[in-house]
Amino acid sequence: MFTQWISAFDTGARRDIIENYLKFKQKNERRGSQIVLFTSVSLLRLMDRIMLFYNDLGLQEGFTAKVEMACFQAWLVNNTELAAEIQNSATPRPDNLTEILLITQASQYEYVERKDIFSQIMFSKSFFDYLSGNIDFKPYLTEFLACKNLKSSSQYLRALTEVYMMGAGEGFSFRLTPANQFLKSLFDSFTLPIPNEDQRRERPLKANDPDFKAFRVSPLVRIDENSYYILHHNFFVDKLYKGLLFDFFKETSIHKRFRDFPAFLQILGSEFAEKNIFYEYVSGWFGKNSYVIKVPGDRYPNIECTDFYVREGKSIFLFEFKNALVSTAVKQSMDYQTIEQEIFKKLVRNERGKPKGVTQLLKVIKDLVSKPFPFDDFVAKGSDAYIFIHC
Repeated sequence: MFTQWISAFDTGARRDIIENYLKFKQKNERRGSQIVLFTSVSLLRLMDRIMLFYNDLGLQEGFTAKVEMACFQAWLVNNTELAAEIQNSATPRPDNLTEILLITQASQYEYVERKDIFSQIMFSKSFFDYLSGNIDFKPYLTEFLACKNLKSSSQYLRALTEVYMMGAGEGFSFRLTPANQFLKSLFDSFTLPIPNEDQRRERPLKANDPDFKAFRVSPLVRIDENSYYILHHNFFVDKLYKGLLFDFFKETSIHKRFRDFPAFLQILGSEFAEKNIFYEYVSGWFGKNSYVIKVPGDRYPNIECTDFYVREGKSIFLFEFKNALVSTAVKQSMDYQTIEQEIFKKLVRNERGKPKGVTQLLKVIKDLVSKPFPFDDFVAKGSDAYIFIHC
């Protein structure tokens, strides 16, 4: 990709760029570093900046060496800024590898690897099934589908899945055919609005958004009347579940019932995510055999036995479910202490010192070692047990 990009430059410029790059690469490799030319987060930052300063200049039939050089320089500046932010947050030393990894991965983990579309499909189906079977929420599902000009939730699921699996997941673009024109309203609702000159005058320029909310809400750009381009694969896949939850809240009148989106997520976490996703799928991982004991966390409210207890023969599996969100300010803080404290607050102990996640598991393990739970006295049955924990 890099070589193809600079092919528009003259021979001298190409030679200088390649020579300088190789020197830079060799110098860093001697120090044990690895050079990555294109990262998702740096390209997203560049796209965000381009959209921020978008203009109405018409499309050119071909890009000149001058235009390509301007794009190349913008990319270099963008990468340099990102690298400087990371380096200024923590100077690499042999003893702080964990610190560097946490700082860099907290801000980039969502963009580094492709999301598993199959798990998102399962989550999406569970969510739609939950809405269909809930008397209070079903009217909002009808309202949401009407907004998208769809007759059923299966049309929503099938549209996103087919587009992704039939080519857009490998490339970036797709085109609607005459047979699926009814999906135009759906994909248009995912399309990034390009402001005209008057709108840009009314709306002052803002600093770059480190969480790329505009691309999360609108992961598509419309190329022509029936063709679309995916800005980031993960943001498109998110429309199956994570982005779906946000759209469902914002685009229906259900938002009037809750203080804000986090309040809506909190209800879903306890009433839907834990019971309809977590319980269902964990239970499905283990067979229906006489030597398998499966106990969801809500079966014995007076016994703290984690969110799901499973014994398969001599193996005990303890599952702790945490539907936790980490704010953009924390993820993008580039500060080790800030990120570490938030992780501990979500998964170890909260602000009031109440045990969460890991500490809950430790307590259950200690209780289990001293005495089995009443619902599964494996000692009385003459069995040993080996504990596996999952959080």
